[in-house]
Amino acid sequence: MSLRDRLAQWRAQLEPAGDAKGRRRWLSLSVRLVIAALVIAGVGSQFMKLTERVDWSRIEFSPWELVLSFVLYLCGMTLVAAFFSRVVKDMGGQALRRFGVVAWWVSQLGKYIPGKAWVVVVRCGLLSTKGVPPAVTTVASFYETPMMVAVGAAVACALFAADTKHDLAAKPLLLLMSGAIAVGLGLVLTPWAFAKVAKVLSLPFGRGGDAPPPVRARTVLRGVPTLVAAWLLNGASFVACVSALSSAPVPVSDWPLLIAASGLAVAAGFVVVVMPGGLGVREWVIMSTLSPVLGPELAVLSAVALRLVWLAVELVASAGSYLSVEASYRRLSRQP
Repeated sequence: MSLRDRLAQWRAQLEPAGDAKGRRRWLSLSVRLVIAALVIAGVGSQFMKLTERVDWSRIEFSPWELVLSFVLYLCGMTLVAAFFSRVVKDMGGQALRRFGVVAWWVSQLGKYIPGKAWVVVVRCGLLSTKGVPPAVTTVASFYETPMMVAVGAAVACALFAADTKHDLAAKPLLLLMSGAIAVGLGLVLTPWAFAKVAKVLSLPFGRGGDAPPPVRARTVLRGVPTLVAAWLLNGASFVACVSALSSAPVPVSDWPLLIAASGLAVAAGFVVVVMPGGLGVREWVIMSTLSPVLGPELAVLSAVALRLVWLAVELVASAGSYLSVEASYRRLSRQP
């Protein structure tokens, strides 16, 4: 059976039964799409206002720095994928190694569907072929992603607090947003609280409320520095993206602010669940935070360019991972 067939099978299993559930599902999707459209319209309006003041003569283009941005983001998110593999193993899954990273990348495009549940669906479909129970994959996904976002928000909060060069009027709000996200998700991820969450997540899989084993303290202690490194790489990717569009080198003293802004942008996009891939939310945070520092033209273009570069990474890595898994399935199907 091909990977496409397996994912279609998983989709059929997860479709709600009955007309009433189907109507509720479509109503929920419609509400999410309406909210997403309103947010995108708001961000688009702000985008147009900023572009009215753009001095396009200040904009230059360096393709090699965009390539560097691409590579840095690929490396950063691969560290996150490796953390996910370790979480799955702790919760009773197989030692996935490379396949866990591949499954993580294949699932990434699912976050661009409103509600972001397809990330989990794809991971369940793939990892079940390696003997990982769907409950384990689901709970591991609900641990890995909030942990990643919490660490990113904490890094952003620390960098905003340490920044003494820029006197941003919005600094108290930025500190409040990043701190609230980090603390809120951190509380959910405490062993006692997440045990309750894991039990609820396990119920649809017929485990009788028995959750997978918790993540080991050793994995958390190793995982947090790994995720910090991932966020620094992602922030460096944004710095390279800004530098690719700037007529002058980005001062090193501005790097912490850019890294913090990119981290908060992703964290805020995660919190606004209805926005697929944080679309619009990320751009609003970057434009609002960095317009006083970079100028409106560079803030606008860097926000858009970052979305395009990171999307290109996700498309290339997801497609490459998908093809590698599909090739493995075909080789196995030809074996007697």
